[in-house]
Amino acid sequence: MLCSYTYQERIERFDLKPDRADVIIPAAKIFLTVMKHADIEKVFVPQVGLSDGLVHQLYEINAHKLKSK
Repeated sequence: MLCSYTYQERIERFDLKPDRADVIIPAAKIFLTVMKHADIEKVFVPQVGLSDGLVHQLYEINAHKLKSK
């Protein structure tokens, strides 16, 4: 389905950042290939990005240190 949209349409229709709209098709192909060969039916995708997770983890570490003072 994604292949039927142009680069610009993927940005507008799915609210993708330009650097994401560019790589989403090859990334999807990789995911689907791995899923097929590993006989995987579902992939759980976290709602939080990597940078959000790192910020949260750093906050937790440093908040604990601040409470100790």
